[in-house]
Amino acid sequence: MDNVQIQDKAGFYLNLFTEIRKRVTDVPLAMVILQEIGKDIRQERIGTREHSNGNGDSPATEKQIAYMRRLGIPIPENVTKKEASRLIDDANGNNGGDNGAWSADMEGEAPARWPRRIP
Repeated sequence: MDNVQIQDKAGFYLNLFTEIRKRVTDVPLAMVILQEIGKDIRQERIGTREHSNGNGDSPATEKQIAYMRRLGIPIPENVTKKEASRLIDDANGNNGGDNGAWSADMEGEAPARWPRRIP
């Protein structure tokens, strides 16, 4: 980040703080609000980057494919990471996992740290 970008960003946050101070008289509270807004802005940027980086369109990983095989999921030709993730989630009951419970359909023994059943 060059000096101009830093100055622009500082100016943005100073202006934002000034606007917050017009509505909130307590300085520490205004600072907390500014911090939360900064977090929100960063989170939105991260989400946008993840959404637009194309990772979901790249081929499924070897681990995804191996897990799909263990679950007995038919593997479509040229399956993407996003598609594989959706298929795995669907096979696990649309909740993205089984909370660590060992499925009887899986091969091998359950690791000792995993419960056999979830109460």
